[in-house]
Amino acid sequence: SFPSYYKTTGLFSISSATSKEKAARCVELILKELEMITKHGFSKSELADAKTNQMGSIAIGYELPENRMNNIGLQEIYYGQYFSLEDRMKAIKSVSLDEINHAAKEMFGLDKVHLSCVGDMSESQFAKIPVQFGG
Repeated sequence: SFPSYYKTTGLFSISSATSKEKAARCVELILKELEMITKHGFSKSELADAKTNQMGSIAIGYELPENRMNNIGLQEIYYGQYFSLEDRMKAIKSVSLDEINHAAKEMFGLDKVHLSCVGDMSESQFAKIPVQFGG
């Protein structure tokens, strides 16, 4: 999974590669995971791990001048200003469990899901792909 950021919007993608025989099961498992997230949210420990991971990634990214300059340029394009490493760490630390769970419900609700398949699938195989949570 990965995010794609744009100036006024964004996209969160989940990709997989599997055989056409297992495609329906693959989509079913992804939808079940999204359903679990929207129903139960993330735990305090999951949020703490995510914050630590994000802060570590950002800090490592600041070690190379090329990465730092690229980051400054992107911040200027998207936000019209520069946020220091300290600013970004403070922002990450300030995210609450309620905020992240609310955002997860907004992002991962079935009304937001779009499926694209690339491959040689028959109509009968494609018809097996679940179109809603719970099967």
